[in-house]
Amino acid sequence: MQKGDLDQIVNIERMSFLSPWKWEHFQSELEKDFGISIIAEVDQFIVGYLIGWFVANEIHIGNIAVHPKWRRKGIGEMMIQKLLTEYKSCSLVQLEVRFSNRAARSLYRKLGFYEIGIRKNYYTFEREDAVLMEKRLSI
Repeated sequence: MQKGDLDQIVNIERMSFLSPWKWEHFQSELEKDFGISIIAEVDQFIVGYLIGWFVANEIHIGNIAVHPKWRRKGIGEMMIQKLLTEYKSCSLVQLEVRFSNRAARSLYRKLGFYEIGIRKNYYTFEREDAVLMEKRLSI
C-alpha cells in the first residue's frame, strides 16, 4: 500500500462501513514502523486491503475490506493467507468482527481463528458488539 492507493482504498472503506476510516487514518497507518498494509489488485484496480499491527510478536488485524463487486471471490482469504505467510514466525493473530457479520466470522473460522470473547458496544456508532477472534501460530 502506498499513498497513491489511498483514494481507491477510502472508496472501498466508505462502501463497506457505516463508520469509515478517513483518508488521514490510512495515511497515518503508512507511517507506522509496526504497521502492516496489504492490498489486493486486479488489473491495477485495488479490490481489497488489510491493515494490521505487528507488536511484541503478535499481529492485530485492525481493518480489512473488499470492494462489494469483488466479495465472495476469495480476496479476503487471500489477503489473510498472505499475512499469515509473511508473519509465520509470530505467535498470535487477533481481530474484532461485528457480531452480525456471519460471512466474515465464517471465513475467519475456516482460516483457523477461534471466537474467544465479546467486546460490548465495540462499534459505538451502530451500538453493536464485536466478536474477538484469534489464531495461535506458534508456541
